[in-house]
Amino acid sequence: MTVQNGIIKTPKNANNLQLILSRSWPIIIILLAATQCIYTGWGRWGDLIVDTGRELEWPRRILQGESLYSDLRFNYGPFSPYFNALLYRLFGVKLEVLAGAGATSALIAGFTLYALGRRFISRLGATIVVLSFFYLCAFSHYLQRGIFNWVLPHTFAATYGMLAALLSLYFLVRHAQDGKYTDQVVAVFFVGLSALCKVEAFFPALVAYGVWILATDSISRRRAVPVAFCFFMLVAAVYGFFSIRVGFPLWRDNLAGVANPGSDYFIKFMMGFQDSYGNLLYLLYGICYLASAIVLGVGTATIVKRDNINPYLKSVCIMLVFILVAAVPNFVLSEPDLLYQTTPVISVAVLLFLFYKYIRQSAERSKVLPDILVWIFALASIPRIIFQVTPQFYGYYMLPPAILGLGIFLYSYMPRLFKDLWGYGAMVAIGTALLSGTMIGTYLVSLERMAKKTVALTSPRGEMWLTPTVAEMFIPLMEKIKTFPRDTKLLIIPEASAINFLVERQGVDGMFSHLPMDYYGGFTDEAVLVRYKMSPPELILFYDSYMPHFGDARYGVTYGRKVYRWIIQNYIPITDLREDAVLLIPKAKVAGRQ
Repeated sequence: MTVQNGIIKTPKNANNLQLILSRSWPIIIILLAATQCIYTGWGRWGDLIVDTGRELEWPRRILQGESLYSDLRFNYGPFSPYFNALLYRLFGVKLEVLAGAGATSALIAGFTLYALGRRFISRLGATIVVLSFFYLCAFSHYLQRGIFNWVLPHTFAATYGMLAALLSLYFLVRHAQDGKYTDQVVAVFFVGLSALCKVEAFFPALVAYGVWILATDSISRRRAVPVAFCFFMLVAAVYGFFSIRVGFPLWRDNLAGVANPGSDYFIKFMMGFQDSYGNLLYLLYGICYLASAIVLGVGTATIVKRDNINPYLKSVCIMLVFILVAAVPNFVLSEPDLLYQTTPVISVAVLLFLFYKYIRQSAERSKVLPDILVWIFALASIPRIIFQVTPQFYGYYMLPPAILGLGIFLYSYMPRLFKDLWGYGAMVAIGTALLSGTMIGTYLVSLERMAKKTVALTSPRGEMWLTPTVAEMFIPLMEKIKTFPRDTKLLIIPEASAINFLVERQGVDGMFSHLPMDYYGGFTDEAVLVRYKMSPPELILFYDSYMPHFGDARYGVTYGRKVYRWIIQNYIPITDLREDAVLLIPKAKVAGRQ
């Protein structure tokens, strides 16, 4: 074996069996890891209360004949709900259908990351990148809410969109390296598909493609512009169709809705601005950790490359350093995701170096451009989480490009400092320790979260595992709801439309949640009240929810006060008011029975 550009090369005279084994072991490990993740976590992803119900209900109600954006509020592009509706039509309206689609999208994204990684780094590095994606993002349960994963995500628009964006990057990089025109066409197709999903996924794909357009030669640029224009017109036609059908509410009440004032606190929280000092300090810790690991790796590589040291001692030295680097964030700092907080700094630093090299060394431009595309894509993926770049919250779908970037940094750039096999091995060990330490630490947290879900909630539409606390709060109410006719219109406040889905009771309208960000445009407190007066809910499930991510907002106290007062005046509880959640029916219905 030899080391070339930071990659171990298999000898050309290797026999066929050696070649097959060297090329197939990463695929086997990736498939085994995905199988283990799915087997361990199946049924534990998703959340009865938050977000999951909307993802289950949107495609189901589209199949019923309701229209997206007019009958059903939706803040993202139309691809994911219509695609999931197609899956329902083909395989049945069940939770497991979408969970299977989510797991499949995660597996495809994993192999896309592997294919991208292999264009820059070794099989080992590309495999570790994919495993990090699986255990940190795709199949994780890092937070209490099981919605930040690719199986049952907070929105499939995010995961489908990022998958399309990653595919666009792969074909764009392949075109930049190999020059095949068809790759460029396919890349533009996936850029367009990401535009039909979610803006946070579309943005990095668009930026990377724009950089390529500016940096490529004039002949490629002239060939690219007509293709890009055609796909742009197709995307514009899709949104134009909905604009004509829905009108101004398409933007006011749906696509631009997340930018309304009710989202301000939430957006700042997700970006890390609500605790900017703490997150900056966290960034400093991450930089110190990464720098210390690199210095330790360089020192170890400098020592083990000496010929007068016993190979056994070299191996022990590398192993001890590996254990130390992997253990620090988990057992010393108790911050397993510390490494990824450094992503913005590393991305900017690497891009500055690559741009400098691109400008000053014109002969190297074609070699540097693919690296630039990956790093600009990674940096453009994280503005929404810029001060807390971790697998928590939205990092589950924004972080994969950063994982790839770190993989290239640790398995390509750093090992190039050493040409000998032992020095290279020491630097690879440090990179593996950094990524695997984070991966193992965060997944242990996920396993702990999953283990707490011990109560199975089973219905004809699927099974979901709950914590005892959630089960005790909602399962008795769900059994009570089942005693009402199937056509009963059920309103749940502030959110838990997964209950609508699992007990097979229709929602009142196209609002799937009643959060501070939902009360804007054509759905102000007054407008929602008018709707409910015209078509009153026949059954209401209400629970008091603490919302720290919305500035400690409470329904009926800081927002939704008019609707809340109307409910109190016109509805009467039929379950114990002393419980955390209560069912209510119209007073007029009780009076009619009497």
